[in-house]
Order: sequence, then C-alpha cells, then structure tokens
Amino acid sequence: MKDFAGKQSGRNKKQKSSPKFRTTKKNISPLSLRAGILIFGAIALFLILIFQLMNTDIKPVIAKETKTTIEFTFPSDLEKNWVLAEIDEQLTTQSCEYLLQVETYGKNIYAQELIGKMLELKLNAYVEKAFSPSAPGKTFYRVLSGPYVNKSSVNNAREKLIKNGSRPLILTRCTST
Repeated sequence: MKDFAGKQSGRNKKQKSSPKFRTTKKNISPLSLRAGILIFGAIALFLILIFQLMNTDIKPVIAKETKTTIEFTFPSDLEKNWVLAEIDEQLTTQSCEYLLQVETYGKNIYAQELIGKMLELKLNAYVEKAFSPSAPGKTFYRVLSGPYVNKSSVNNAREKLIKNGSRPLILTRCTST
C-alpha cells in the first residue's frame, strides 16, 4: 500500500502559496490615450463656450474715498431758544382716569362677594353692567375699582389685588376738553 498522506500535504502547500486569479497582461489602463484626449478637449470646449455665452468680464473693484461732514447745531440753537419740533397731529388736552377691571361675572351675587373682599383691602369698588355682542341679551357684571388719577396709583392698587390672587386689567378712560 502506498501512503498518499505526503502527496496530499505537498499538493495543498502549493495551492495555498499560488494566487488564485492571474492575468497575463500587466499595467492595463482603464482609458486609452485617445479617450483621455477626447474628454480633456470636450471639457476645454465646454469652458470656452460658457465664457463666450455668459460674457463674463471680471473687473477689479476700486474703493472710492468719500468725506462726510456732520454739523451739530443743537447746543447753539438751544442757547438762542430756537428749537424746531414737528408735530403731525393737532394738540388737544385730555383728562384721563384709570380704572381696574378686577373680574367679570354672569351673576350679580358673585360680583357683590368680590366687592366685599375689595373693601377689606380698602379699595374703592363698584359693579357695572356690561353687554357682550357675542351673547346678545345676556348681562354681565364687571367689578371695577377706581377711578385713579395717575398711573402710579392704579399700579399700586393693581399690585395689592395681584398679591391677593386676582388678575386685574387696567382701563383708561379719557375725555377731550
């Protein structure tokens, strides 16, 4: 009997060391020289056509120096008691009063309860009937506080109400004289 173990091991070593894919031609270029020249020529022709059709004319940007003169005449005009003020609207004297709208209720009893709480805070309060265009025929009761002569006093009253859990709105009513 023959021992084939030595032959098989020798044959496996030869197959592992040799490459599986072989080519007979080495250093083959994917493009021929003629195809490369044609592509380069087409790109050059395309660029020449674009520059001719678009009329691109590149000129350098030159900055020009400008001088501005500003003259402030307000201090000298103020010394002469001459100041120009332009007013588009006609001046009218208005007397304004400020109110706080604390809450609006659908029932008068709830408005009266809130007036009691506001009197404890030493704020003037009253109820005013109001009608809403969105709900015709329904009467609302607005709890108002005021009138206040200036914005400072209305803001002080508003802060008191905010500290006690209300969210009042400031209303302004002006009359022309």
